[in-house]
Amino acid sequence: MSYRVETQQDFVAGLRLSWVSATQITIGAGRCADSNGRQLVRSASTLTVDITVSGAGGLDTGTEASGTWYAVYLIAGPTGIAGLLSTSATTPTKPAGYPFARRVGWIKNDGSSDLAPFQQSGGDRNRIYDWNIDKNSLLVLSSCAAATYTSVDCSAYIPSTSINAYCLVLA
Repeated sequence: MSYRVETQQDFVAGLRLSWVSATQITIGAGRCADSNGRQLVRSASTLTVDITVSGAGGLDTGTEASGTWYAVYLIAGPTGIAGLLSTSATTPTKPAGYPFARRVGWIKNDGSSDLAPFQQSGGDRNRIYDWNIDKNSLLVLSSCAAATYTSVDCSAYIPSTSINAYCLVLA
């Protein structure tokens, strides 16, 4: 682990997320600025994060909740480097010995309390995720019979900090 003072705040390289199982993901090797842009954090190896574990390498607080989005953080400090899951998009509860944190992605714990399988593309701060979530639950219309616009709440399917969402419309 190494630090460098004052780096570009939005810098992220590598740290690709991968789905491992219903309870685990990995954060690939890479580097990023902490959320304040004060420290450069480097991870030379893949880190495993388990939603059934508390603290570094698991959940920041509480227990696993189904139907919940979890922010994935890289945390670092004198204790080392680890992954952390939090329901907070901005301020995870960091374990002692880990003063630095940076959100590097999102995962979804689906309705059956299993981490939804996903694939990530893009290795910098602009990442694209494809979650294997039941897409039929977003069915709005059948036979395209609406005469007016129809509003759809997609918050259960899109993390709160997303900038773009791509939708498939079938006719």
